[in-house]
Amino acid sequence: MKLGVVASLSKVKELLISLFSSLTTTYLILDGLDECDNTDQRQILSELSSLARQDDQALSSVILKVLVCCRETKLINQKLNKSPQISLSKEHDAV
Repeated sequence: MKLGVVASLSKVKELLISLFSSLTTTYLILDGLDECDNTDQRQILSELSSLARQDDQALSSVILKVLVCCRETKLINQKLNKSPQISLSKEHDAV
């Protein structure tokens, strides 16, 4: 890929699936999701959800662990409400 060229979402997803499928366990850390606009947040969370559900046959034997580090937003809370969460804002006495 040439410098200054932005890869399409489909190409990035294809590369991630290829990378993940070559490993048995993958840890993906996503930081700063709250800094993206709502449209990008929605799209990123949708793609992560798709990868985590292992919709692609190439990922059927892959263990994918995702850590999302960000400030709470309404959209992020809605999309991740069924996922295990640790909220540092609720732990202000211990932090």
